Amino acid sequence: MKTISKEFASELVDFAPTEKTKKLGFGDSQLRGTVSAYNMLARNKIAYLADEVGTGKTYIALGVLGLLRYLNPQARVMIIAPRENIQRKWMKELSNFVVHNWKIEDNRFKDLNGRPVYTPIHCGSLQEFSTFSRISDQRDPFLRMTMFSIAARQPKSRQRYRNMLRGLLPWINPNLLRSRDPFEFRDDYGRVVNALVPNLDLLIVDEAHNLKHGFGPKVSNRNRVLGLALGHKCPCQAVS
Repeated sequence: MKTISKEFASELVDFAPTEKTKKLGFGDSQLRGTVSAYNMLARNKIAYLADEVGTGKTYIALGVLGLLRYLNPQARVMIIAPRENIQRKWMKELSNFVVHNWKIEDNRFKDLNGRPVYTPIHCGSLQEFSTFSRISDQRDPFLRMTMFSIAARQPKSRQRYRNMLRGLLPWINPNLLRSRDPFEFRDDYGRVVNALVPNLDLLIVDEAHNLKHGFGPKVSNRNRVLGLALGHKCPCQAVS
């Protein structure tokens, strides 16, 4: 990724396309925020966006996505929302953003019918996500954090998770999921789920403050599994 200018971005996206949105006064600040976030990603490979509710953080993130897709039409993108209602809201907002805010039908981000070139795909489970991850086509998966929650204390639960992952990934080493320790099993589970995640050019995590407690062995199972599924390599030892 190379840095871009505000002038370049303004040729592609308009955050205030109507008189009503112009009167709200957020258009210029959203454009500046989009360019800043994109350039931060270009320089540091990571960007954190925090602002008041209602200032358009979702649209800024979608602006970054649009710019990336315009400059790299084959970019692989994944969006993770905290829960299902917000997951579906993201999918709706993506379509609205493409229709109303992306200025050109470039067949990179916006097709000739005014729709997203990459179809948004709702993934409600790891099984649904695994179906997507085996197919390399023009689709953007929308996940939710609750997909990564597990309850591994009971042997029957661990066996159910083993059977599910072995069904999705029959080639994995079965020794990875044999631990009887719930914490070790949780970490092995996360590492196996990582095999479902394709190489990504952009990952958007909504409400990332939910992950603020870090990656220690005592964080929630969901956060630990999510981190490992995304490729975190932590030397922390599991605890009982």
